[in-house]
Amino acid sequence: MTPMKNTLNLIGGKGATFLNQFVASPICCPNRASILTGRYQHNHLTVNNSISGGCNSIEWQERQEPNTFAAYLKNEMNYITFYAGKYLNKYGSKSVGGVNHIPPGWDWWAALVGNSKYYNYTLSINGTKKEYGDEPEDYLTDVIADLVKEFFNRYNSNDNPFLMVLSPPAPHAPFTPAVRHIDKYKNIKAKRTPNFNTLTQTDKHWLVKRGPSPLPQKILPKLDEIYRRRWESLLAVDELVKSVHDLLEQKDLLKDTYIIFTSDNGYHIGQFSMPMDKRQPYETDIRIPLLISGPGIPHSTVTKPISSVDLFATILQIAGLEHPSDGISFLRKTLSNDRTVLIEYRGEKSNYKPNTGCPSDNDLNLALCNQELACKCEDARNNTYSCIRRISPLHDNIFCIFEDNEAYIEAYDLTQDNYQMNNIGYSMKREHRYKFRKRLKKMVSCQDNEYQRYGKRFALPRPAYTNNSSQIKQEAINWVNISGLGRTTGWMDSHRENTRRDFTRRVALPDPMSRWKDYNALRILETAQPQAHCPPAINCLLSCPPIKDSLPSNALTPVTRSGAADCSIRCFSEAS
Repeated sequence: MTPMKNTLNLIGGKGATFLNQFVASPICCPNRASILTGRYQHNHLTVNNSISGGCNSIEWQERQEPNTFAAYLKNEMNYITFYAGKYLNKYGSKSVGGVNHIPPGWDWWAALVGNSKYYNYTLSINGTKKEYGDEPEDYLTDVIADLVKEFFNRYNSNDNPFLMVLSPPAPHAPFTPAVRHIDKYKNIKAKRTPNFNTLTQTDKHWLVKRGPSPLPQKILPKLDEIYRRRWESLLAVDELVKSVHDLLEQKDLLKDTYIIFTSDNGYHIGQFSMPMDKRQPYETDIRIPLLISGPGIPHSTVTKPISSVDLFATILQIAGLEHPSDGISFLRKTLSNDRTVLIEYRGEKSNYKPNTGCPSDNDLNLALCNQELACKCEDARNNTYSCIRRISPLHDNIFCIFEDNEAYIEAYDLTQDNYQMNNIGYSMKREHRYKFRKRLKKMVSCQDNEYQRYGKRFALPRPAYTNNSSQIKQEAINWVNISGLGRTTGWMDSHRENTRRDFTRRVALPDPMSRWKDYNALRILETAQPQAHCPPAINCLLSCPPIKDSLPSNALTPVTRSGAADCSIRCFSEAS
């Protein structure tokens, strides 16, 4: 976050900075699925970055996409919705609908085809393929900024409230900064933390122990370069955040807007002699930034643990909705001092024989091996594990079980071992290890609404919508005649209008024959205690002013229903 001074000042400086935000899975597609659905990996079933692993698969499209926060805000509250940037790694694949597929709930859709790129990429512009080149103006983060400006130019404050998700690729590989930012940090080096480029640690799981350890000295300049390029690529994201903030201010929307900044995974560079990637259960990979600003959120630093699955419930509560999920809204009245979150990862093997020049080329069970980085492999078929991460006034620990032939355990007490140098999985007391195992087993077996909620929500700084969509005045918005945005074409064409009509007729329910058949019938119960067989979730986060008897004079134009008026929240922004 250090390069992102505007982001820190405009969001964190005016709102809440969360110091303990953790991923549900330390990899792109599964954690993005958790953000969108509010479910842990074992419930949404997107387990890796492949179509066969659920990343933009037909099963994902049929069972999960109708139940994202965007679908609920669109279908039940008639929000205007906008998405630009990376969606899921396999989005746009021809075998699962190609660029014509637009997930339910999105009106303005400009999604990157495939994984992260900065130049020479393709966007799906509301179902129409648009290719970009390698000119400076084609830089993806800047294109997203242009699309946002065009949206605000067309947006009328009398329109319905909107939801906006912005997902630039930075600082993902290939770590390409904008031309104007190249060499801005040419003297910066990767942090030499105590766990950087360590000797072989025999208490780690086999993939980390696998040599070479330490990495050859000639590799370290490459790691420093990657570190610099990642920082430089974030400068354009920082400019994007400031641009959105300024546009909201110009439109007099900022005072009624919640802005959320987060990411989809962490990253290690040299820790435990692993060159560069995520996928590991260490703090570098599982800890991510989270900043929130908006009405009623004071300038504060929050140490309570948060999971990526909590974003879904939080966004829904801002809109006045509540649906079953594995997470819980940040915006609840009572604040738990003790919470355990779940982290899951399923390892991947190579899908074809690599040609890297490494000895591992003959072993398809290994993956992400790079000759330029000493042939150290970052993943493997059985690099599969589940962890529970607990933070409380007295505890700061993690307990992981690897599901390989060894059933290997890694556990760390971060109150005494910040850099996870000493695995205590086998030296802790037997009864403590048993309790950790039991709790982990409960969390990985809990399904859908079994993560029970308890405690009261605080009053949002405006009357909340009810969950009765039949009371909402549904007014179709005709986007057909809107011209192209910037250098793109086909933003709002007849195809999108047809998709809108199809969506309004579609019932947002999974296949009734699936194991989610009762999903829509489930209700979140407000009880004093959680269910006995599942671990409790965090109650809430922040306190806001009480609901006022009447709307303020500067309230945004409300959606009318049953003679009542609601002042609605306007915008959500995500960068990853």
